[in-house]
Amino acid sequence: MGTPSTHMDAAGEAAVALRVLAVLEALAATTQPIGASELARRLSFPKSSTHKLLSTLERRGYLVGDSARRFKLHPMFARGRHGWIGGPLAVVRQHAAEPMRRLAQVTGESVFLGVRRDRDFFEYVDKIVGLHELRCDAELGEPRALHASSVGLVLLAFGDANGVDAYLDGERLPAMTPNTIVERARLRKELAAVRRQGFAVTRDTNAIGASGVAAPIVGPRGNVLAALNVSTPTPRFDAVRERAAEELLRAAASIIEALRHDAAV
Repeated sequence: MGTPSTHMDAAGEAAVALRVLAVLEALAATTQPIGASELARRLSFPKSSTHKLLSTLERRGYLVGDSARRFKLHPMFARGRHGWIGGPLAVVRQHAAEPMRRLAQVTGESVFLGVRRDRDFFEYVDKIVGLHELRCDAELGEPRALHASSVGLVLLAFGDANGVDAYLDGERLPAMTPNTIVERARLRKELAAVRRQGFAVTRDTNAIGASGVAAPIVGPRGNVLAALNVSTPTPRFDAVRERAAEELLRAAASIIEALRHDAAV
Protein backbone atom coordinates (compact mmCIF):
# COMPACT_ATOMS: atom_id res chain seq x y z
CA MET A 1 0.00 0.00 0.00
CA GLY A 2 2.99 2.30 0.53
CA THR A 3 3.99 2.38 -3.13
CA PRO A 4 0.82 4.06 -4.52
CA SER A 5 1.01 6.75 -1.81
CA THR A 6 4.65 7.46 -2.62
CA HIS A 7 3.80 7.61 -6.30
CA MET A 8 0.97 10.06 -5.65
CA ASP A 9 3.23 12.25 -3.51
CA ALA A 10 5.83 12.37 -6.26
CA ALA A 11 3.19 13.13 -8.86
CA GLY A 12 1.81 15.94 -6.72
CA GLU A 13 5.26 17.44 -6.22
CA ALA A 14 5.90 17.27 -9.96
CA ALA A 15 2.61 19.03 -10.66
CA VAL A 16 3.50 21.85 -8.26
CA ALA A 17 6.94 22.17 -9.82
CA LEU A 18 5.40 22.42 -13.28
CA ARG A 19 3.07 25.16 -12.09
CA VAL A 20 5.97 27.11 -10.60
CA LEU A 21 7.85 26.83 -13.89
CA ALA A 22 4.77 27.91 -15.83
CA VAL A 23 4.44 31.01 -13.64
CA LEU A 24 8.11 31.93 -14.06
CA GLU A 25 7.98 31.35 -17.82
CA ALA A 26 4.85 33.49 -18.16
CA LEU A 27 6.40 36.36 -16.22
CA ALA A 28 9.64 36.06 -18.21
CA ALA A 29 7.63 36.49 -21.41
CA THR A 30 6.15 39.87 -20.46
CA THR A 31 7.60 43.24 -19.51
CA GLN A 32 4.55 44.34 -17.50
CA PRO A 33 3.65 43.29 -13.92
CA ILE A 34 0.80 40.78 -13.73
CA GLY A 35 -1.78 40.22 -11.00
CA ALA A 36 -2.93 36.82 -9.78
CA SER A 37 -6.29 36.99 -11.59
CA GLU A 38 -4.76 37.80 -14.98
CA LEU A 39 -2.02 35.20 -14.61
CA ALA A 40 -4.52 32.53 -13.52
CA ARG A 41 -6.62 33.32 -16.60
CA ARG A 42 -3.62 33.07 -18.93
CA LEU A 43 -2.45 29.79 -17.45
CA SER A 44 -5.90 28.31 -16.72
CA PHE A 45 -4.91 27.89 -13.07
CA PRO A 46 -7.18 28.38 -10.04
CA LYS A 47 -6.88 31.95 -8.79
CA SER A 48 -6.35 30.98 -5.15
CA SER A 49 -3.42 28.65 -5.83
CA THR A 50 -1.91 31.14 -8.30
CA HIS A 51 -1.99 33.84 -5.63
CA LYS A 52 -0.25 31.49 -3.18
CA LEU A 53 2.40 30.62 -5.76
CA LEU A 54 3.06 34.29 -6.50
CA SER A 55 3.31 35.18 -2.82
CA THR A 56 5.70 32.29 -2.17
CA LEU A 57 7.91 33.20 -5.13
CA GLU A 58 7.95 36.83 -3.97
CA ARG A 59 8.95 35.71 -0.49
CA ARG A 60 11.81 33.64 -1.87
CA GLY A 61 13.12 36.51 -3.96
CA TYR A 62 12.15 35.33 -7.43
CA LEU A 63 9.47 37.99 -7.91
CA VAL A 64 8.86 41.61 -6.98
CA GLY A 65 5.31 42.71 -6.12
CA ASP A 66 3.97 46.27 -6.23
CA SER A 67 1.33 47.94 -4.03
CA ALA A 68 -1.44 46.60 -6.27
CA ARG A 69 -0.08 43.04 -5.88
CA ARG A 70 1.04 42.77 -9.47
CA PHE A 71 4.21 40.79 -9.95
CA LYS A 72 7.27 40.67 -12.18
CA LEU A 73 10.55 38.79 -12.10
CA HIS A 74 13.22 40.19 -9.80
CA PRO A 75 15.20 42.62 -12.03
CA MET A 76 18.56 40.92 -11.51
CA PHE A 77 17.03 37.51 -12.22
CA ALA A 78 15.34 38.84 -15.33
CA ARG A 79 18.68 40.16 -16.64
CA GLY A 80 20.38 36.86 -15.91
CA ARG A 81 22.86 38.61 -13.63
CA HIS A 82 25.13 36.57 -11.38
CA GLY A 83 24.09 38.82 -8.53
CA TRP A 84 20.49 37.63 -8.34
CA ILE A 85 19.64 36.02 -5.01
CA GLY A 86 16.83 33.82 -3.81
CA GLY A 87 16.09 31.71 -0.76
CA PRO A 88 17.30 32.92 2.66
CA LEU A 89 19.38 35.75 1.21
CA ALA A 90 16.27 37.11 -0.46
CA VAL A 91 14.66 37.17 2.98
CA VAL A 92 17.61 39.20 4.28
CA ARG A 93 17.19 41.63 1.40
CA GLN A 94 13.49 41.95 2.17
CA HIS A 95 14.07 42.74 5.85
CA ALA A 96 16.87 45.15 4.94
CA ALA A 97 14.80 47.24 2.53
CA GLU A 98 13.15 49.60 5.01
CA PRO A 99 16.19 50.03 7.31
CA MET A 100 18.29 50.80 4.23
CA ARG A 101 15.79 53.42 3.12
CA ARG A 102 15.82 55.07 6.54
CA LEU A 103 19.61 54.90 6.73
CA ALA A 104 19.99 56.62 3.37
CA GLN A 105 17.47 59.24 4.40
CA VAL A 106 19.06 60.16 7.74
CA THR A 107 22.65 60.14 6.45
CA GLY A 108 22.00 61.48 2.96
CA GLU A 109 24.60 59.00 1.70
CA SER A 110 24.52 55.86 -0.44
CA VAL A 111 23.66 52.58 1.28
CA PHE A 112 24.63 49.12 0.02
CA LEU A 113 23.88 45.54 1.00
CA GLY A 114 26.66 43.08 0.15
CA VAL A 115 26.96 39.29 0.32
CA ARG A 116 29.86 36.91 -0.15
CA ARG A 117 29.57 34.76 -3.24
CA ASP A 118 32.66 32.56 -3.08
CA ARG A 119 36.11 32.44 -1.53
CA ASP A 120 37.49 35.53 -3.20
CA PHE A 121 34.65 37.94 -3.91
CA PHE A 122 31.55 39.65 -2.67
CA GLU A 123 28.90 41.57 -4.55
CA TYR A 124 26.29 44.21 -3.85
CA VAL A 125 22.76 42.85 -4.08
CA ASP A 126 20.83 46.00 -3.20
CA LYS A 127 21.48 49.73 -2.92
CA ILE A 128 19.96 53.13 -2.33
CA VAL A 129 21.93 55.92 -3.97
CA GLY A 130 22.56 59.04 -1.86
CA LEU A 131 20.79 62.37 -2.13
CA HIS A 132 23.82 64.57 -2.82
CA GLU A 133 24.82 65.61 -6.32
CA LEU A 134 28.28 64.18 -5.58
CA ARG A 135 27.63 60.64 -4.32
CA CYS A 136 28.87 57.07 -4.44
CA ASP A 137 27.33 54.44 -6.69
CA ALA A 138 28.21 50.90 -7.79
CA GLU A 139 26.80 48.21 -10.05
CA LEU A 140 24.88 45.37 -8.45
CA GLY A 141 26.07 41.84 -9.11
CA GLU A 142 29.68 42.72 -9.96
CA PRO A 143 32.42 40.66 -8.23
CA ARG A 144 34.52 42.76 -5.81
CA ALA A 145 37.68 41.89 -3.92
CA LEU A 146 36.99 41.20 -0.25
CA HIS A 147 40.08 42.91 1.17
CA ALA A 148 39.56 46.24 -0.60
CA SER A 149 36.34 47.56 0.94
CA SER A 150 34.53 47.86 4.26
CA VAL A 151 31.87 45.34 3.17
CA GLY A 152 34.50 42.79 2.24
CA LEU A 153 36.42 43.30 5.48
CA VAL A 154 33.25 42.74 7.49
CA LEU A 155 32.40 39.56 5.58
CA LEU A 156 35.93 38.28 6.17
CA ALA A 157 36.19 39.38 9.81
CA PHE A 158 32.88 37.90 10.92
CA GLY A 159 32.93 34.88 8.64
CA ASP A 160 34.37 31.46 9.23
CA ALA A 161 38.04 31.45 10.26
CA ASN A 162 38.77 28.85 7.61
CA GLY A 163 37.39 31.25 5.03
CA VAL A 164 39.87 33.92 6.11
CA ASP A 165 42.75 31.46 5.88
CA ALA A 166 41.64 30.29 2.45
CA TYR A 167 41.40 33.87 1.21
CA LEU A 168 44.79 34.89 2.58
CA ASP A 169 46.44 31.69 1.35
CA GLY A 170 45.24 32.34 -2.18
CA GLU A 171 46.87 34.33 -4.93
CA ARG A 172 48.45 37.74 -4.46
CA LEU A 173 46.02 40.32 -3.09
CA PRO A 174 45.55 42.99 -5.77
CA ALA A 175 46.05 46.64 -4.87
CA MET A 176 42.99 48.50 -6.09
CA THR A 177 44.53 51.80 -4.96
CA PRO A 178 47.73 52.76 -3.09
CA ASN A 179 45.66 52.56 0.12
CA THR A 180 44.52 48.94 -0.32
CA ILE A 181 45.85 46.61 2.37
CA VAL A 182 47.73 43.85 0.53
CA GLU A 183 50.13 42.62 3.23
CA ARG A 184 48.66 39.51 4.82
CA ALA A 185 49.93 40.19 8.35
CA ARG A 186 48.57 43.73 8.26
CA LEU A 187 45.25 42.49 6.89
CA ARG A 188 44.91 39.99 9.74
CA LYS A 189 45.45 42.84 12.25
CA GLU A 190 42.83 44.92 10.47
CA LEU A 191 40.32 42.06 10.59
CA ALA A 192 40.96 41.63 14.32
CA ALA A 193 40.30 45.35 14.82
CA VAL A 194 37.05 45.08 12.83
CA ARG A 195 35.88 42.23 15.07
CA ARG A 196 36.69 44.22 18.21
CA GLN A 197 34.86 47.37 17.21
CA GLY A 198 31.98 45.66 15.42
CA PHE A 199 32.31 47.47 12.10
CA ALA A 200 34.85 48.30 9.39
CA VAL A 201 36.00 51.67 8.10
CA THR A 202 37.86 52.20 4.82
CA ARG A 203 39.18 55.29 3.07
CA ASP A 204 40.13 55.25 -0.61
CA THR A 205 40.95 51.53 -0.52
CA ASN A 206 38.79 50.36 -3.41
CA ALA A 207 38.60 53.59 -5.42
CA ILE A 208 40.24 56.95 -4.81
CA GLY A 209 37.59 59.37 -3.64
CA ALA A 210 35.25 56.80 -2.07
CA SER A 211 35.18 55.88 1.62
CA GLY A 212 32.79 53.88 3.74
CA VAL A 213 31.76 52.10 6.89
CA ALA A 214 30.13 48.66 7.10
CA ALA A 215 28.58 46.40 9.73
CA PRO A 216 27.64 42.70 9.72
CA ILE A 217 24.15 41.28 9.37
CA VAL A 218 24.23 38.18 11.54
CA GLY A 219 21.65 35.41 11.27
CA PRO A 220 19.85 33.59 14.10
CA ARG A 221 22.53 30.88 14.08
CA GLY A 222 25.33 33.40 14.57
CA ASN A 223 26.58 33.25 10.98
CA VAL A 224 27.21 36.42 9.00
CA LEU A 225 24.69 36.62 6.16
CA ALA A 226 25.52 40.00 4.67
CA ALA A 227 27.11 43.38 5.35
CA LEU A 228 25.41 46.76 5.41
CA ASN A 229 27.40 49.74 4.18
CA VAL A 230 27.26 53.52 4.04
CA SER A 231 29.49 54.98 1.31
CA THR A 232 30.41 58.61 0.82
CA PRO A 233 32.85 60.67 -1.23
CA THR A 234 36.07 60.94 0.76
CA PRO A 235 36.04 64.77 1.07
CA ARG A 236 32.75 64.45 3.01
CA PHE A 237 33.69 61.35 4.99
CA ASP A 238 35.18 62.88 8.13
CA ALA A 239 32.15 65.13 8.62
CA VAL A 240 29.65 62.26 8.43
CA ARG A 241 31.69 59.29 9.64
CA GLU A 242 30.64 59.28 13.30
CA ARG A 243 26.92 59.66 12.66
CA ALA A 244 27.03 57.27 9.71
CA ALA A 245 28.57 54.57 11.92
CA GLU A 246 25.99 55.18 14.66
CA GLU A 247 23.04 55.04 12.28
CA LEU A 248 24.54 52.08 10.43
CA LEU A 249 24.78 49.99 13.61
CA ARG A 250 21.21 50.91 14.50
CA ALA A 251 19.97 49.83 11.06
CA ALA A 252 21.96 46.58 11.18
CA ALA A 253 20.54 45.79 14.63
CA SER A 254 16.98 46.25 13.36
CA ILE A 255 17.60 43.86 10.46
CA ILE A 256 19.17 41.29 12.77
CA GLU A 257 16.21 41.53 15.15
CA ALA A 258 13.75 40.98 12.30
CA LEU A 259 15.71 37.93 11.11
CA ARG A 260 15.52 36.41 14.60
CA HIS A 261 11.77 36.04 14.15
CA ASP A 262 11.78 34.75 10.57
CA ALA A 263 11.79 30.99 10.19
CA ALA A 264 12.84 31.27 6.54
CA VAL A 265 16.42 32.20 7.43
